[in-house]
Amino acid sequence: MGTSEVALTPAITLRAETSGRGEPFPHFWSRVVGAGRANEGLRADWQTQLAEAHEACGFEYIRFHGLFHDDMFVYSEREDGTPVLNFPYVDALFDALLDRGVRRYSPDARRRSRPGNRRRCSAGWPAPPR
Repeated sequence: MGTSEVALTPAITLRAETSGRGEPFPHFWSRVVGAGRANEGLRADWQTQLAEAHEACGFEYIRFHGLFHDDMFVYSEREDGTPVLNFPYVDALFDALLDRGVRRYSPDARRRSRPGNRRRCSAGWPAPPR
């Protein structure tokens, strides 16, 4: 059986069997990419770049944070404190992803801010008035 050796440094030698039967080496890490904040995915230029990257790289999933951050306006309260849930931005983002053949990778989608904590958005910007 043949072998190849490459000296990486004087202290390390890498040896690989080169005459044996090869086995597939699936690149599972190439199936998902990261993309920053969820609200960025609402922009047309971001969606165009996503389509180009998806076609060039062939990934299946996208991972981002901030799906329930204040800048996605999912949670608010009426004056009497009654919660109001609002999903148009989340729906629009997911529709844009699915239209391009990409699915959201969501191992742990948690809300970042406490309900009713509307004084500041999670990024520190002033929150919209109630």
